[in-house]
Amino acid sequence: MSEFNENEFFEDGEFEEIETLIMTDEDGNDVEYVIIDTVEHKGATFLLVVEMAMVEDDEADAILLKQVGEDEESYSYEEPTDEEFEEIARLLNEQSDEYDIEI
Repeated sequence: MSEFNENEFFEDGEFEEIETLIMTDEDGNDVEYVIIDTVEHKGATFLLVVEMAMVEDDEADAILLKQVGEDEESYSYEEPTDEEFEEIARLLNEQSDEYDIEI
């Protein structure tokens, strides 16, 4: 389960509002992620996220998540299938030149 947050992030001398989500890892620790991009595909929402601690690293590994559930206070995510990953990676690469997703 996870929850969305909005934070201000200081970049290039200006504050920029960013969306983040907090997910609980397998050890029960909360980890905050920055939402880099989202895409809707075949009725599902996919998020490209990077760990907040790594957001300044140009070589940081991002994670692609598929939203599979939602209730009043939280969302549920899972890894996309290999086929979904390839489709979403292609779509994300086409819509932005700020990052490169390797397939």
